[in-house]
Amino acid sequence: MITVWVLFFGLACGGGSSGGGTGTPPASPAGGCTVSTAISAGVAYCIDFVGTSWDPALAESRCDLVSDDLVAGGSTPATYEAAGCPGGATAECTGFEGIPGDSNSEIVYYYYEDPPMVMAESGCTDGGGTYTLY
Repeated sequence: MITVWVLFFGLACGGGSSGGGTGTPPASPAGGCTVSTAISAGVAYCIDFVGTSWDPALAESRCDLVSDDLVAGGSTPATYEAAGCPGGATAECTGFEGIPGDSNSEIVYYYYEDPPMVMAESGCTDGGGTYTLY
């Protein structure tokens, strides 16, 4: 289950955006959910819905919930991207269950700022995920 802290751990601090990402997320048939911050000029991070249990309607619905939570917390809304997360990621965080109890669903966070958000690595590993810097 996505916990609120996992959604917001990267929003507390931001890194500067200087481009240069080399990570290209695999195409996800379910789509992705992009989040920007006031600090970043573009996408700060993207939530990728991975696994056969996700379909576009379910992924978009989950992205809408993320967006509602972000807006309620005073942040910018998230945007559902049918084409999935964009290329150019600088880091990723894996190892999060997507749909509770469903082994065919996962959520992967991709980060786009260079360097990635200050709290990205600690938030990922503290939550039980695996952080990879590209």
